[in-house]
Amino acid sequence: MKKLMLLTFLTTVTIATVHAAEVNSLLSDKGAQAEFKKISANKALPSWTKYEATSSPTKTVTIAGKQYSVFNACKPHNCFAEQVAVIYSPSSKAISSVYSKFDDKKGTEQLTWMTNQPEISIEQKTVLLASITGALENYPKKFNF
Repeated sequence: MKKLMLLTFLTTVTIATVHAAEVNSLLSDKGAQAEFKKISANKALPSWTKYEATSSPTKTVTIAGKQYSVFNACKPHNCFAEQVAVIYSPSSKAISSVYSKFDDKKGTEQLTWMTNQPEISIEQKTVLLASITGALENYPKKFNF
């Protein structure tokens, strides 16, 4: 468990450091921005998720023949503790997201799921979690279903 947490931390720090200038790249898309505002409106998310996140480049995955953009961002200067991942279909405006908050003292992680769909598919959840852990960055071809 400690090795996985360390690997996640190192991967996240590397991504955040290399791409610190690319802030909210996916959410600069007006459609994605509007949908994210809708799904996060009733959630107690920190302000960095909307304004000052450190992000990695947007990736593209295919699920059931449909292309999705995947975006990952983290709290500036504390990527390990707080992250958000978003999967968005520009063609259908379908969006799902997970906000992750890690409590270092307790060794626990709290996940807050959001979507504008009736439910989040297992494939989408897999991609979102892979984005947070760094697996999507390291093995991008493994996450097309």
